[in-house]
Amino acid sequence: MYDDLQLRAFTQIAYIDLESKYNYYIANNSLFDHKVSLYDLLAEEEIEKFEKLNISKTELKNWKISGVYDANEENGFYACVIETSPGNAVVAFRGSEDPSKIGNAKNDWIDSDLKLLNSISTTQQKEVERFFANNQDLLQKYDNLTLTGHSLGGNLAEYGTIISEKYGLDGKIKQCYSLDGPGFSDEFINKYRSQINKMSSKMCHYRWSLVGNILNDLPNVTYKQVGVSDDSNNLDDQKYNLFTRHDTKYLDIDMTTKSFKTVNGLNNQENEFDLQNLAALATSYFSKGVDHMPSIIGDAIVNIIESVWLSSYEIKRNMYDKNGDLTITGKLVICAFVMACAEIIIFPISAISIIVGVLAFCIVAVSFGFVYDMIVRLIDYICSEIKSVYNWGTEQLAQLRQGAIDFINRITNFYNNKFNIGYQYASANPQIKLDTYKLRDYAQRLDNVNKRAKDLDRRLKSLYGKIGLLDLFNLIKADILIGESWKISQCSAYLRETADDFDNAETEIIRNI
Repeated sequence: MYDDLQLRAFTQIAYIDLESKYNYYIANNSLFDHKVSLYDLLAEEEIEKFEKLNISKTELKNWKISGVYDANEENGFYACVIETSPGNAVVAFRGSEDPSKIGNAKNDWIDSDLKLLNSISTTQQKEVERFFANNQDLLQKYDNLTLTGHSLGGNLAEYGTIISEKYGLDGKIKQCYSLDGPGFSDEFINKYRSQINKMSSKMCHYRWSLVGNILNDLPNVTYKQVGVSDDSNNLDDQKYNLFTRHDTKYLDIDMTTKSFKTVNGLNNQENEFDLQNLAALATSYFSKGVDHMPSIIGDAIVNIIESVWLSSYEIKRNMYDKNGDLTITGKLVICAFVMACAEIIIFPISAISIIVGVLAFCIVAVSFGFVYDMIVRLIDYICSEIKSVYNWGTEQLAQLRQGAIDFINRITNFYNNKFNIGYQYASANPQIKLDTYKLRDYAQRLDNVNKRAKDLDRRLKSLYGKIGLLDLFNLIKADILIGESWKISQCSAYLRETADDFDNAETEIIRNI
């Protein structure tokens, strides 16, 4: 019914806060059918973004918002109903939002994404049921419903499709599309297996990043691996990385068919295994592994990750002041980090616990990108301090070294002038002639002999495929005896080193006279 370009646009509409504009428009225009053109609710820059997504102004004017359900402040849930034509509507669910804000991190990434592990339903999944209950009359007016969403929104769309029978909507729902949404726990799949089997033919799941590989696939549902690109489909100049690749703007689209390009395997390029795929595999195995653990262990792991995650915001808040400069607490944290590194160097065995703790924190932090700024600034500060200490230390060591050299030279000169007969003779006869050329010439001759032996050995080896069995034994004996000689190489090296030693000695003697 809808092409992939339109599906992507529907998921992006769910990320726009429409409720206040929608309610204002209805109240001031006496619209009894409660339908407002999407175009009238969008700001100019939002319209431009949709045009970059190849959605025309005509489409935006024809699509009408007939319902908005906003519980974002309470638990992160947001959904809207988009009427595309009479009798046809799309229910778009909002996905996870910017995790740098603690509210989004708690409501979306922790309570709704992380807690998919070892649970039958999350807070936002339960909110889907309240949305259906509150909007049952509205949704029943349509003959054909499509549920969709990106990221967490895709998971909510699938959840709504599976439990729709409870609200008499299973016959209305004709399609469900999840765009890189996470999967489901074993507990959920086992509880709703019959409903999943009933609705599976209507569901399609696109995935292209590590998020789409979280947890377990729904049985009998179509899964498609699609490609990403960093060229013409971008809304800005930023190229995707391990974390931003999840954004729908990077999807690789065939503009002729207006569909996502499918790929083989995990990656965006066939037969290429990169960091993206490694992260996707690691995420998949980790999430499934935790989900398959006994609930008491799985819940403990989830609670630990949640505690570390949320505590990082408090750490970041206390490390920097309003101007973005390090506070005393921040400097103490860095000092503790440096001391921990020192302990690792000096007492490696006792530092194992520190390593494990730091790695656990870094894995959680970097995986979700929520302390990216803190980590970068922390590293910059550490590097700056280390550089300052290094420069000061280098200068002090240079002065100490020079002072030690001067002192030793004075002692040495005094001893040589008083007691060293050889030194006294060298001082009286400063011109010393050493013919090191012959030493190097002999070394070159030995190298030439070795090269000839090596060439002969290579030629002997080429005979293995040309002689018969009767001569094989003789060839093996000859081959063993002939070849590049390690002793000759050592002699050659010794001659050159001796020549160098003589030259250096001559230079040193002349310098000290």
